Amino acid sequence: MGIRVNGVAVVSVGVSCQATHQIENHATLIGELVGGKPKHVSAPFDWIICPARSAAGMIRDWRFHPSDPAELIDDQEPYWPQRHCWFWHDAEFLRTGDFLPRRDHLADNFDRLRQVERTIFILSNTQTNLDTFARSVRHPMEFAFTDEDLDTVEAALKSRFPNGELWIVAQKGRHALQRRRHDPRVIEFDFHASEWKGDYAQWSAALRRMLTPAT
Repeated sequence: MGIRVNGVAVVSVGVSCQATHQIENHATLIGELVGGKPKHVSAPFDWIICPARSAAGMIRDWRFHPSDPAELIDDQEPYWPQRHCWFWHDAEFLRTGDFLPRRDHLADNFDRLRQVERTIFILSNTQTNLDTFARSVRHPMEFAFTDEDLDTVEAALKSRFPNGELWIVAQKGRHALQRRRHDPRVIEFDFHASEWKGDYAQWSAALRRMLTPAT
């Protein structure tokens, strides 16, 4: 769930559910920082799990879900082999036939963000149970960030969202960012013991940094 306030939007682009959860739970703070009433906006990367380069490919090709649900296979939850992506909370929508209408709607919402004056895209790997997840699925998932990952995601976003900004929220020990040219838009978190929700305090500080004008 992203948040939109006046001419600013804050949206997750992966790699898991934590960023979406924290953006949603910080709606009031985001509204205060931007100066307006926050509006919730659902987007394609809400509640899915995918590596950074999978997210980049979906944005670049503007294809966020299969056109036929039969392309999905079971790997703990519905898995899309073509894009190396798990629709972790969509099993019920597949059973009821709502998967495609819902996913089409999320893609439309994402497209409308191109009209927003400033969009902050957050790529995060701070969800604690990603280690457990990677061991439980049959298809290997790499969630540690490299500079090449960030280059690929940023290029895909810039091709579609000229007013977009990519911010990286990385857990210590889960990245190999040797070049510092992504600074100051790389924020490093300390480990937090929550299974998936994350540390509210660290996220509050990160969102303040993203949304408070530099002085």
